[in-house]
Amino acid sequence: MAVCDHRMIFREVFADTAGSVHDARVLRVSPLASAIEQGTACDADCHILGDSAYMLLPNLLVPYRENGHLSAMRTSGVARVLRAPVQRHVMGPPQ
Repeated sequence: MAVCDHRMIFREVFADTAGSVHDARVLRVSPLASAIEQGTACDADCHILGDSAYMLLPNLLVPYRENGHLSAMRTSGVARVLRAPVQRHVMGPPQ
C-alpha cells in the first residue's frame, strides 16, 4: 500500500503483508490505519483518497458504494480520475 501527496512524493509505504491479502486487511493492519484513527496521519484539513475496499475513516475518503441508489453525479468516477495519476506514477502507463 502506498500513499503519495499532490506532488507524487511517497508519504507512506506499507509492504508487510505477503501473498494474496484483501486491500481492506492491508489497511487495517498498517500503521496508517492507526494514525488515521488517532488523528495523527495528517492535518485536519488533509484527506487521503482510498480504495473502494477501504472503510471510511476520518481523513480517509473512499468512493461511494454502488448499491443501485446513487445519482449519476456520484457515479461519475471522480475518485478514479483522481487516483489514476498516482497509479500511472507508480506502475507506469497501461500496457
